[in-house]
Amino acid sequence: IRVTLVVRPVLDASHNEMSQSHYARCSFQRMVRLTSGEMWGEPLTDPVIHQQFHDKLSKSVFLEAQKI
Repeated sequence: IRVTLVVRPVLDASHNEMSQSHYARCSFQRMVRLTSGEMWGEPLTDPVIHQQFHDKLSKSVFLEAQKI
């Protein structure tokens, strides 16, 4: 499995970074390797996988911010 995570700050109407606010986007791929050595990624699009990931990320960020 390969996960790509991109995090960027949220911008206000004046294009200034909003303190403590970020967008997070992730993609998941199942890596497939043939016996010939060829490899490619198949996207995993199940919404449950994405929701579970974002739920855990959100909880982790909250706990880190609270120093728990």
